Amino acid sequence: MTEIDLTRMSPAERSLRAQLASHVSWARTADPAARTAPARRALEERFAQQAREMHPTAGEEQVLRVAEQLRKAYFASLSAKAAAARRAKARVKAEAEKKRRSAEREAAVAGRSGDRTAA
Repeated sequence: MTEIDLTRMSPAERSLRAQLASHVSWARTADPAARTAPARRALEERFAQQAREMHPTAGEEQVLRVAEQLRKAYFASLSAKAAAARRAKARVKAEAEKKRRSAEREAAVAGRSGDRTAA
């Protein structure tokens, strides 16, 4: 098998290669829920531990309720961060498009004024 030099691949090529590997890996997984169960348990335990630290005298029912709220807050925070990143990306894209259009207009104006001087 030929060894691939990943340092010579573009970021887009590396991303596609990683996506391919991920799809093949999940295709070979007979029980996806079982594969991800340890991670889900660890995440839920993290929130339960935070709840116990916040409310050391709380009963298990209250710890579970607080843990659920911490989990919801965590995912809401991720969602807000993702939305902010999308807005920032759209703003950068819009600014680049504005600059491109401005440059095209300047080039068109320069081309027209160049035609006049040549005449």
